[in-house]
Amino acid sequence: MHHSSDSKKWTLRKRVLIILSCMVFAIAGLWGMYDLYHRLLYESQGPITWDTTVYLGVGRGILNGLIPYRDLFDIKPPGIYLLSAASLWLTGGAAFGSIMEVIAIAGTCVSLVILRLMWMSHRDIRNCYVLFTLCLSLLFGIAIALYAAERSGEFQVESFGAFFLIVYLIVIADLKNANKWTWIRIAFASLFLLFSIGMKEPFLFVSMGCALLLCADKPHSFLHAYVLPLAIAAGTGIFIMVILQYALPYSSIYLPEMIGKHINTFGSPWLRAFHLERIFWDLWAYEPALSLTITFLSLSYLLGVLPHGNRWLFVRRSCAALCALYLFGLSVGLGGEYYNHHFVFAVPGFITFFIIFLQDIQRTPKKRLQYILGGVMAFFLFAVTFTERKIDYIGRLQFIRADSTPAREAADQIDAILDACHLSRYLFLGSNGQQPYAYTVHSPLGPLFLQFDKLLDSDHPQFRQAFLQSVTQAELVVLRDYHINDLRSTVEQELQRNFSKVPWPCVPELSETGYVFFFRSQNKPI
Repeated sequence: MHHSSDSKKWTLRKRVLIILSCMVFAIAGLWGMYDLYHRLLYESQGPITWDTTVYLGVGRGILNGLIPYRDLFDIKPPGIYLLSAASLWLTGGAAFGSIMEVIAIAGTCVSLVILRLMWMSHRDIRNCYVLFTLCLSLLFGIAIALYAAERSGEFQVESFGAFFLIVYLIVIADLKNANKWTWIRIAFASLFLLFSIGMKEPFLFVSMGCALLLCADKPHSFLHAYVLPLAIAAGTGIFIMVILQYALPYSSIYLPEMIGKHINTFGSPWLRAFHLERIFWDLWAYEPALSLTITFLSLSYLLGVLPHGNRWLFVRRSCAALCALYLFGLSVGLGGEYYNHHFVFAVPGFITFFIIFLQDIQRTPKKRLQYILGGVMAFFLFAVTFTERKIDYIGRLQFIRADSTPAREAADQIDAILDACHLSRYLFLGSNGQQPYAYTVHSPLGPLFLQFDKLLDSDHPQFRQAFLQSVTQAELVVLRDYHINDLRSTVEQELQRNFSKVPWPCVPELSETGYVFFFRSQNKPI
């Protein structure tokens, strides 16, 4: 009778514990979803970054029949320009891109929940620990989605690349089909690898690191999980660029600039890859609890195999972890600037560590260790959820719209002038930012349709020559705060000698926008 009484007490305590845990998870989940809802609402209203205006400028050029890199130069692979062109074609602006941003952020959030559901069987539905891991997956997904959105939202390229790579990870991490590598599964893996790397090349290194981590337990699966999909993605990407006529300028103009000069501006990128502390401190600056969560996940990748007593598995995982961390550091530091959006390259790596964490706590033979690891992760995720900083999205959106107003007004005037005077292109003199080239229907002259000093120095004679040629060809010049190195005096002399601020007779009435218009004095359009 005494034993029966103790059993009933334990059952009652267990039920109370389960109920309390569910209440805490429910509050944390609702709190996190509330923050995520406001982020998605903000993104749906079309905020864009300074880089986005460049993407839109090249995207408009594609619609106008121009070739990226040859006619309009920028330092991204074709993926983001094709997405921008699609957005302009479908919605006349950045609206479709903003919808895709919402999908990318929401998809990053629910990806781990979807993967955990894929692992479930009918018997798992009533398993409390399975439900517990589903809650952990949701909270971690929310935290990572908000981090990625804050670092690279607003129609920025890294958020798209990270999302596509996360979908690739879901495809290859399906435990139920771990040994079933059908061609359909390989094709989907290839497709999302192509989408990810096509957005930005450093995702090549990230994807390799993630695949090494996931395949450390079964090295033979690396061929089907990564090598074959990567080969198919590379072949498909080359074929598409050949069809679109991007392959030659990409290989002859873009790649030499990126590999030869851009990534070496701040020293050797291979040495910058060791600065993993940059990733930690960026996480800490965003939310200290999130940096501790990622650190715990990284350590658990090695500690998770100790209960199995498998020495060789520990060695394989150690080697995979060292290689993967180096590749993550390389991808983040490749450009050398360490801008906020560069840290999103590491996001698929965080997701990979969490996927393996879920696998390990599910497989561990020691239930006590399972509950300890799960409890520690729950504690960290509660801390992240309830200390997430609040952002003034309304104020930020108002600032972006106010910042873009002069550029939009100038763009309307540029299009009106070119249409009225029967011209097709204009020359923009200025740097990146909220500039008219993002909003004009007519494309600016290129290839440097915006200018930076570093692209017009003595190490870039082809860009200098092309830029000076565009100055001599231009009929209409739009100027605002330009940076053209030692060519400034040459350009100013050309403007003084052959241009005037007095509008042509065909020009409609102009209003003040902050931009200066120069009209060629000779051969005035009628």
